[in-house]
Amino acid sequence: MDIEDGSASSNDYTSMMIRLDGHTDTVTCVGFNFNGTLALTGGYDGIIRIWKVDTGELVQTLEGPEDVEWAQWHVKGNAVIAGSRDGTVWMWLTHNGQCVHVFAGHDGAVACGGFTKDGKMIYTGGEDGTIRQWMPKTGNCRHVYDEGAGHEAEVTCMASGGDGDLLLSGTVLRRCIGIDDDTVDDSDDKPDRLCGILMMKID
Repeated sequence: MDIEDGSASSNDYTSMMIRLDGHTDTVTCVGFNFNGTLALTGGYDGIIRIWKVDTGELVQTLEGPEDVEWAQWHVKGNAVIAGSRDGTVWMWLTHNGQCVHVFAGHDGAVACGGFTKDGKMIYTGGEDGTIRQWMPKTGNCRHVYDEGAGHEAEVTCMASGGDGDLLLSGTVLRRCIGIDDDTVDDSDDKPDRLCGILMMKID
């Protein structure tokens, strides 16, 4: 760790830069935890590193996957999930580095994913064109949205909305679908166009 400080106080974030060293391959993802005290970095070396934001101190190293394509913090706690090109998704507790679940089922790389907005479920999208819904407490797959109710090519990006029951996803074919609970709406049948979807839930 190197600190380059432009002022007298190294706690002044506006004038401080911290270089976080340690990864041996491309860094693919970064992120802050729910209260901004910790940061994660993940890379193709298959390592996720957890750092203290105020000092840059390395506090945890999470290992397991072949590589790290993406990683995300839980929205309310210090759990981390990460997807790999080997078709698995890993979940750790960062306070002790324990791997609590390895979610397996995708055929090919897991290109994107994350916790739902309410933190109660996990969604992942894969090279196999499927979107999978997982239960973080048990590690079980709750539902698979496949070719009959989803994309026909690699899922490249996802976002959760609403109260955690809305999901937006995109694919390399430049089509988009929206999932509201168990209802799928494929709103554009032209794969050469990028479509936008507005989803609204009324209680």
